[in-house]
Amino acid sequence: MAEGSFVRRGDVIARLENADYEAAVAEAQANVASADASAIEARADRDQLAKDAARLESMKAANANLVSQQELDAAQSRAAQAAARVRAAEARKTAAEAGLRLAQATDENTVIRAPFTGTVLRKDAEVGEVVAPSVGGGLTRGAVVTMADLSTLEVEVDVNEAYIARIAGGRPARITLDAYPDTSFRGRVRQVVPTADRQRATVQVKVAIDDRDPRILPEMGAKVDFLAPAESSTSGAVAMNGGAARTTLRLPAAAVKTDGGATVVWLVRDGRLVRRAVQTGPVSGGYLEVRSGLSGGEQVLVGGVDAPAEGMRVKVP
Repeated sequence: MAEGSFVRRGDVIARLENADYEAAVAEAQANVASADASAIEARADRDQLAKDAARLESMKAANANLVSQQELDAAQSRAAQAAARVRAAEARKTAAEAGLRLAQATDENTVIRAPFTGTVLRKDAEVGEVVAPSVGGGLTRGAVVTMADLSTLEVEVDVNEAYIARIAGGRPARITLDAYPDTSFRGRVRQVVPTADRQRATVQVKVAIDDRDPRILPEMGAKVDFLAPAESSTSGAVAMNGGAARTTLRLPAAAVKTDGGATVVWLVRDGRLVRRAVQTGPVSGGYLEVRSGLSGGEQVLVGGVDAPAEGMRVKVP
């Protein structure tokens, strides 16, 4: 099985050395055959003794002087004992058959099959190496191959806990791989892990990648933008690059103005406008990335005021 091979669920990936297990299967088969022969012999003996007892019983019924009661009792006792031997022989046969099934299952377990449809990412063992479950290291290997289902990849993002309230399951996201910075892929929040990293003050979010593309490979570095609803005046986005989380903000482009040569936004604070200089990044989907000047959560004026000025009163709906 070569790295990069596509396998379907149930395909054979490897075979372990099974000479001992095959010998155990052969022994179990012999035990079943022996038990079956014993059961056949016991049934034949039972049937014959039952016939003998029935014949003596008929003779005695016809003429009580032909067969003594002692002879009849002895014949019936031998028939009953033979029936008991049949039951014991059949029980031994059942046990032998169970032993055979166990030996066959153990032997079958030496054939390693793909647990799901996917791609072989890495060969973890070569022919002749010892493979066994291992928790303490040593000279054994605990896996034969490493597989992944490349059709269901996801990105794990560590999001600052201050922004986790903005992220909900199913929220759309845009994913950009470090290897292909000019290409973005669609995604959605699959899960917000219900625990936080106390030391880093982050919460892990798992984002499913909706677009299938052969360029997307496991363990690649990626940036994730969580897309905010269009009606939000300040859209928070969290980006992950190379496994480390950083927080960015995005604003509707209409909220960003030029005032005195500076790029500014107007904040609404206590019903008045406050001028705030910001540094912006690229535009995407009508939103500007804010690189500095805002911390997130501010109420930003998007429109409705022709000539905003510092301290101007505004009415917030």
